Amino acid sequence: MMNVDLLSNKDFVYSKSKFLQSLKEKSSPHFYEKPLIHNIEAFIDKFLTGMNTKNLINTFLNNNLSPVFDKLSQNQNDYDTKCFFEQLTKILQKNSTLQTILLEYLNFIIFPFCFSSNDNLRNIIYQLLLTLNDNTKIYSKQDIIKISKQIYENLYNLEYYFNYISSHSMQTIILNLSKDEILSFMNSNNIELNKKLENSIKELGGNIFIKLSQRSPKDAYYGIKKGINDDWKIWGLNQNENPEKYFLKVNNISQIKLLLKNSNRIQEDLNNFNECQLILRKWINIYDEFRIFICDFRVTAVSSYPYASKDYTNYFKSKKFLDIMKKVPYRQAILDIGFNENDELVIIEINPFGKMSSSALFSWVDDEKILKGLDPDIKYPIINIKIKN
Repeated sequence: MMNVDLLSNKDFVYSKSKFLQSLKEKSSPHFYEKPLIHNIEAFIDKFLTGMNTKNLINTFLNNNLSPVFDKLSQNQNDYDTKCFFEQLTKILQKNSTLQTILLEYLNFIIFPFCFSSNDNLRNIIYQLLLTLNDNTKIYSKQDIIKISKQIYENLYNLEYYFNYISSHSMQTIILNLSKDEILSFMNSNNIELNKKLENSIKELGGNIFIKLSQRSPKDAYYGIKKGINDDWKIWGLNQNENPEKYFLKVNNISQIKLLLKNSNRIQEDLNNFNECQLILRKWINIYDEFRIFICDFRVTAVSSYPYASKDYTNYFKSKKFLDIMKKVPYRQAILDIGFNENDELVIIEINPFGKMSSSALFSWVDDEKILKGLDPDIKYPIINIKIKN
């Protein structure tokens, strides 16, 4: 039986390498017509009666329940889908055989819903997973929402998706460190780690951008500015480099420590997580940035972020661009991309799909149907670009 430890969820989701790839597999050709099954308890009971666990699992996999989950995965915003999982969670609390089946095949049955763009459905899924983890413990609604948000956002950490998009991104080195190792580095002289970082900086060309798994220290600007008395020559910037944009470009150990120490975002992440990845990325100049919205494996919208130097509309409708987007290993995601000095697309990072991520020139309230690709009368993607004057 799989050990589901949700609060240290790295092994929980990613211990099986097949999982991310399974997200992109086509759904089963077998579907149930609407309405979906409302009385799930009676539906499942007919498979549980008089069957041993081995036969149950075989029946489940071969021809019966899996088409239901296929249909549910394609209708994640439907009320029926929400009801289905609510009832399933209640049944799990009293049915150990069903728990065994779902634990055995979490990767292919339940986990794809962990990426749902529907917040309410995703919260129900995490309630279900918590029930599988310990069906004797009661979680408040606030606990579920907090855990759901934390895990969902962590599923989009760079170390999980980078190999899929590395050919279209900047060179990156990921150092697996504990929280204690990072704190020790920040506050003392860790000779071994310092040497590793110096070698990594050299390998990446001398100038780098740093972040932890979750976030970057982009809020450290004013702390750095005060610490160096607004003398950005000390920081290694030239007159043509705007400090508010280029202060994240660093080339030595001291700068890395100052960024980490002066960032509330980094401090919060270190408080919330026991393990972190210190991520070093080769610094490249990005000239135009865009936010790409993907829902159900389809690019639904593109927005300049916030302005562009020229109109890229034709490029964003091209096969070349859409083929690159197919490499993204998530059913729904929001990408930050830009163009380098050779006008080549660079994927900067992949963010969770939802209101926790900026909608750029769109609105999560007014343009929800556009961003989620729910309007059948629209030809996607919708492109919104503001050109600099």
